[in-house]
Amino acid sequence: MRFKIVCDVSDQVVPLDYRRKILSMIKKGLESTDKEKYQELYESNKFKEFTFSAYFGQAVFQKNVIQLKDNKLILNISTANTELAFYLYNCLTSLRFKKLDWGNGLSVKIQSVSRVPQQSIIEDCAILKTLSPIVVRDHNKETNKDWFYSFEAPEFLEILKRNMVSSLVPILGDYIRYDIEELKLEPINMKKTVARFYDRQVECSLGRFSLSGKPHLLNYLAQSGIGSLTGSGFGMCELQ
Repeated sequence: MRFKIVCDVSDQVVPLDYRRKILSMIKKGLESTDKEKYQELYESNKFKEFTFSAYFGQAVFQKNVIQLKDNKLILNISTANTELAFYLYNCLTSLRFKKLDWGNGLSVKIQSVSRVPQQSIIEDCAILKTLSPIVVRDHNKETNKDWFYSFEAPEFLEILKRNMVSSLVPILGDYIRYDIEELKLEPINMKKTVARFYDRQVECSLGRFSLSGKPHLLNYLAQSGIGSLTGSGFGMCELQ
């Protein structure tokens, strides 16, 4: 299930690290509408079954800021989990018309929240386009260090699948590991990029690609996001 959130922005200059501002906004709404769900998602290491992306129109991305052409921001949020979609919708509608502080004199006001129809994938291959970059992270628990890989890296698909198994088996069941093993991702028109997230420069991937596998897994990934940090605004894709 996918939602489109139209926002007014008080200034035409937005920080490049806007994802954490959006994440704070979601947390604020969720904490005020359902504290139990907020604690379940954000006071534990629970996998976030949703993704989001931001559309700034014909904006210019500079070194540290985004220069907008107008004062509009369109936020897209998507999840395959119907129950979670209900909580996300409620938390965002609860924030409508409220002035949400983004710091440094910048504020955002949600004007509308609407559901966007999504086409189901019924075949074993789909063409997808990223709305936010795909992040593949290899986390070393012993050193607590992270390594990030774009689609150009030989390890990309292996680590992507390994992370999927860790995240999706507890949610969808043990059978899903076999479907993940069969999953194939082929770049069509992709590029490596770097995104700022908190104090990190994160290597990631943008563009069009084909995804082959079981339709139920393809639908889940198309709706809840692909890769790491999906709940922080990465890995959102749309069907082409």
